[in-house]
Amino acid sequence: MNLETQIQHPAISFTFTPEAKEFLLQKQVASVHIESMDLDACCIPIVSPPAVRRGNPLKPENFIPMNAEGITVYYDRYLPKRPEVKIELSGFGLFKGLRVANWEIKF
Repeated sequence: MNLETQIQHPAISFTFTPEAKEFLLQKQVASVHIESMDLDACCIPIVSPPAVRRGNPLKPENFIPMNAEGITVYYDRYLPKRPEVKIELSGFGLFKGLRVANWEIKF
């Protein structure tokens, strides 16, 4: 039995760690969205890993919806299509959240 939950897309493979999956089940969350987090600082763009947020995006037309064991994953259409996107639990206590674990920033 595989301990990670996977879904497939022609260009992207999503993986939830067991802790991330349990977190979503405990919070009774049926969807997450992965969106870009580009920031501008003094006219220089700062590129960071995308954010993983619980719930549906405000503008679902800007996302590619996919399903994974009852959880809808909305992937930002403007993000690069990575071969594998791994979602893990981060933080502790009341500050727990989800993040993309294996995002590499290339210049």
